[in-house]
Amino acid sequence: MGSDSGEDDERPARSVYVSTFYMARHELDNARFELFDPDHASRRSRHSPGDAFPAVNVRWTEAAAYCRWLSVRTGRAVRLPTEAEWEKAARGDDGRVFPWGDEPPAEGGIFRANLGQGEDRSAWGSDGYRGCSPVTAFGEFASPSGCLNMAGNVWEWCADRYSATSYMRAERRNPVGPSAGDERVLRGGSWSSDADVLRAANRSRGSELLRDVNIGFRCVLETP
Repeated sequence: MGSDSGEDDERPARSVYVSTFYMARHELDNARFELFDPDHASRRSRHSPGDAFPAVNVRWTEAAAYCRWLSVRTGRAVRLPTEAEWEKAARGDDGRVFPWGDEPPAEGGIFRANLGQGEDRSAWGSDGYRGCSPVTAFGEFASPSGCLNMAGNVWEWCADRYSATSYMRAERRNPVGPSAGDERVLRGGSWSSDADVLRAANRSRGSELLRDVNIGFRCVLETP
């Protein structure tokens, strides 16, 4: 987990043990989120308009509330992933740079993710999408765990509070991040991110009350 060649908050790279869990294969889409919050239909972004597109403009508090609601409906423990779980599902255990391997997202003219195309906006859409892609897109470039769009499309909320130095003192077994802090971890980059931001070790953060057209989430189901 982490990278010694990335940003300062990705250091140090270290081995982490993560107990078994189930990660949702897809980011949560508009149709499913609106079963919980019908009012979200009025907040759909023009960048993510359809039922099968990721639910964006969702605060961390709303994503966590959805997980609690789904837990009650299913009788199973559903929650947001920890940062360590997210990176394990995105990266596997072989130290790869991106979910599909080490090749950059657009190497050889093959787009492996939905991402930004630099400052020249006329080039945007070369990957097939000018905003978000459906949550089932880029299936041939799934992570080692079979999860789609863990690089690009939308940033994904994690359960952990953010600290730039948390890796220096975090537990080596099922780390859960610091116990206090004003921001939550975001992972994966988005449709407007540059290629380097899509690295599986890259970290970002946002206020629990932040809504953005670039931010969505996926769920984790704890094993019995």
